[in-house]
Amino acid sequence: MAAERSPIPSEVRATLGIAAPLAAANLAQMAMGITNTIMVGELGAAPLAAAGLGGMLFYMMAMLCQGVLSAVAPLAAHAIGADDHPTAGRVAGAGLIVAATLALPIVAILTAIPLLLALLGYEPALATEIGNYLRMIRWGAPAFLGFAVFRFLLVASFRTRIVMLVPLCAIPVNAALNWVLIFGHFGLPAFGSAGSGCSTAIVQWLMLLSLAGYMLRMPTQMPVRLAVRVLSEIPRLLRLGLPIGVLLGLEVGVFAMTGILMGLMGADALGAHQLVLNVASLTFMVPLGLSQAATVRVAYQLGLGVPAAARRAAYIAVALGAAFMSMTAVLLLT
Repeated sequence: MAAERSPIPSEVRATLGIAAPLAAANLAQMAMGITNTIMVGELGAAPLAAAGLGGMLFYMMAMLCQGVLSAVAPLAAHAIGADDHPTAGRVAGAGLIVAATLALPIVAILTAIPLLLALLGYEPALATEIGNYLRMIRWGAPAFLGFAVFRFLLVASFRTRIVMLVPLCAIPVNAALNWVLIFGHFGLPAFGSAGSGCSTAIVQWLMLLSLAGYMLRMPTQMPVRLAVRVLSEIPRLLRLGLPIGVLLGLEVGVFAMTGILMGLMGADALGAHQLVLNVASLTFMVPLGLSQAATVRVAYQLGLGVPAAARRAAYIAVALGAAFMSMTAVLLLT
């Protein structure tokens, strides 16, 4: 009698098959931020500090809201596992409505932040530079959140390659736009650090349009609709997503508050802090991809009605994440 094969290796392969493209997509997002830092850094300490803190504040707000929207992935994966694709589409439609709603306070808060920094005692020139950056990048918030919804739906349906390819292709586009808008080329004025914020916002919209175009070509068994029926999915999405968003906001908020406090020490200290933080943040991108893969794998198995497989998927993802971060810690200590 042949020995029964262990399901663990196949689950490891399935998890890594989802996590690897997601980790690559996360690293691509980080690469765009690092590109911004390098190119703005040529302008001096104040523009570098402005782009660094402004970008961190933008992504803190956006990540908090993305945490709420991340509920789209498990809800859609559960529906797909249960062979209920229309519900997955309705969940995504509800996510788009929530995304549009959440984008409004992000834009409002980013508009008010320069005034708050001035009240905290920031140097007027630095506060103005940060304000110029935020006035540009804030318009990328709706696209960032809309992209997140499509991304979560595609991950739930195990279409991770496109989720990876779009951010990877966005890296050179972002660099080219930075070159044009920061330094002034092709007859355009040099916007300085604000040009980096503008290029980031443009790239966010281009990525959203890319995924939207891909979604239009997908099979119609999972249509994304903005009809009245999707409203019933919003409470379910918020019940799951709000705790995630709060937890993620607290985690990211610690780094944001540290950056704000560093800014009180001047542009040089803030710029150095942002450079180091960018490097450290790279280490989190792989376990973040693993966590996103685990969410989908667990929800999908529960949708299939196999709780034991869901439990196994969760344990394997935790083990893989712990192993990677342990190796990273050793590398950073050596």
